[in-house]
Amino acid sequence: MFKRAIMESGARLYNKDRDVLNTTEALLEAKQMARLMNCSESEDWLKCLRKADGMAVINLDNALIVSVLGTEFLPISAQKAFETKKFNSDIDLLAGVVRNEGSSFVPYVVKHPHNITVEDFTNGVQELDLIFHGVDVKKVTDFYLQNVNTSSPVAMHWAVGDLSGDLMLTCPTYLFAKQFAITVKEWQRVYFYELLYGSKRFSQIIGCDQKTEGICHAEDIPFVFGLPYIHEKDYEPEDMFFSREVMKMWTKFAKD
Repeated sequence: MFKRAIMESGARLYNKDRDVLNTTEALLEAKQMARLMNCSESEDWLKCLRKADGMAVINLDNALIVSVLGTEFLPISAQKAFETKKFNSDIDLLAGVVRNEGSSFVPYVVKHPHNITVEDFTNGVQELDLIFHGVDVKKVTDFYLQNVNTSSPVAMHWAVGDLSGDLMLTCPTYLFAKQFAITVKEWQRVYFYELLYGSKRFSQIIGCDQKTEGICHAEDIPFVFGLPYIHEKDYEPEDMFFSREVMKMWTKFAKD
C-alpha cells in the first residue's frame, strides 16, 4: 500500500496551491465554536471562549486539527518554503509513519464505517475535497477502488483507511521528508521509517482492532516512550524488544 500510494496518488492528493486552513476560514470556525459554546458574537466572544470548559471544547465535533496558514506558527506554506528556500535547512530530519495511518479515521470519512458502499466511498471523497480543496473525486475513487471487492464491507473499510491515511498523513509526511532531502542535499541527513509492528496491548487501549484496522495511528507511542518497560506486566516480550530498538533509533538520531 505504501509504495503504491506514494508513487501513484501522493502527487495529486494534497493541494499544492493552498493549505487546508487560512486565517479567514480559521476565524469563521472559531466564531462557530463560540456559538456552540453559547458565547455571543455581540459580546467579547473570544474572552468568553477562553473561559469555556476544556472537556466541553474537546467534545465538540472537530476531528481534524491543522496548522493555520498565515500565522506566526505557519507564515507560509511548505510548498512556498521549499520554492523560496525559506526554511530551517541546518538540521537533520527524522520522519516516520505507521502502516495504516488512516484506519482510525474511517468513521470521520464515511457515515456507515461497518457497511461501506461505493456511494458512501464517493460521498466520503467529496467531503474530503471540501476540506483539502481540489481532490479529483472520480480519479481518487477509481484509484482506491481498483481491484477492491466493493461488496465486501471489510475490503471497503481498508480502502477508506488507505485513502484517509495517504491524504492526511502518509503522503504529506513522506513527500515533505523527500523534498527536504532533495533541497539540503548532502549537507544534512534525512531519515524516514514506516512502522509495521504494533503492540496488542496498546491497540486495545486506543481501540484499534489489528485484524480489521492494521497498525493504527499512534501505535508508535508505547515504543518511543518505553511503555513496555514501565508497565512490564501489560506488554509482551516482543513489545519490549521492539521498544528497545525504537528507543535506540530515536536516541541515536538525537545524539549523532
